[in-house]
Amino acid sequence: MRTNIFLYTICTLCLLQTWLLYTAENTTEKPTVNGFIYINPQEDTAVHVSAEINELLNSIGIQSNLQDPVIGVQLFIIDNSGVRIDWGKQVPHIIETFERQQDSTSAEIKKMTFPHHIPIKYIWGLQNDVRVPLMKVYGYTVQLTCKDYPGRTIFHDHCNKCMENFVRNTFIMDDQKKSYIKDLIENLARPDQYKQKMLLYLEAIQK
Repeated sequence: MRTNIFLYTICTLCLLQTWLLYTAENTTEKPTVNGFIYINPQEDTAVHVSAEINELLNSIGIQSNLQDPVIGVQLFIIDNSGVRIDWGKQVPHIIETFERQQDSTSAEIKKMTFPHHIPIKYIWGLQNDVRVPLMKVYGYTVQLTCKDYPGRTIFHDHCNKCMENFVRNTFIMDDQKKSYIKDLIENLARPDQYKQKMLLYLEAIQK
């Protein structure tokens, strides 16, 4: 009888230790991803996107709605060896390493690239070397710093131009979207003269 109790106790302790190890491995906090964000120099306007793309943005943690104009961006992450990785084309090593430790498959990891567009509300009004408010992407905390595109564009000027072209070249917009864009302009556009110009463009858009 004592032998059975002893064996039962040993088995229970082994199971408990296994469970604790499993829990520790699967509750490891994801690392923070640091990088730089550039506005794509080949694009000169913000756009509205389809419901499918909007759903994709939200599914990976980037808050967006169908009223949000989006802007083309490029993200570069610096890995431990100092090499710049374009997150839109390749999953950063810091994410790949963590995901492999969590037994994620190669196919699952390969899908964890960054989208080529984000809502302009995340970066409008920011300037070179200013940090974007923290984002959660694929569950990772992402800290990005705005950067001018070397030799081509100034970050805040390019952002302003893209939004101005979006409003000026839009000919039809429903009241809901127009109200949303108006709030963006009033809250994010700088300076005031530029803001008033944008609002005039917006008022000229037909319903």
